[in-house]
Amino acid sequence: MVNPSLIFSVRRLLNHVPEDYLSDDVIVDALNRADSWLNAILDPPDETYREHCLAVTAAYYVYVSYVTGLERAVGTMPPGATATLNEWRRLVYHLVRPYSKLPLREDLSIDEDRLSGPPCAVTLTDSNVP
Repeated sequence: MVNPSLIFSVRRLLNHVPEDYLSDDVIVDALNRADSWLNAILDPPDETYREHCLAVTAAYYVYVSYVTGLERAVGTMPPGATATLNEWRRLVYHLVRPYSKLPLREDLSIDEDRLSGPPCAVTLTDSNVP
């Protein structure tokens, strides 16, 4: 269940996007996606910091959705959208990286080259793989 105040936080972060493009459904979906991603990688110092990371990451996801919709409608990326997307991505990276349990690249993917060992495999049945 998404904290309703986080919906408002995402709207406030995206105050430059017309409200017509910011439906509650899109924001809740982005908050759920951000929550799943952060649960997998983040070890925050406290709940307040985690909620800030959640709102900023969800705002990034919503902005990606907004720009994608505009690109489909117009046929090209709106002017300045690439720079804004990069700024959002950098902001998420710099907020999450210090408390990430996994090494991140600036594109927010896991830096598998810097993992401390080979990735482990999880199976639903017994396995003889060492």
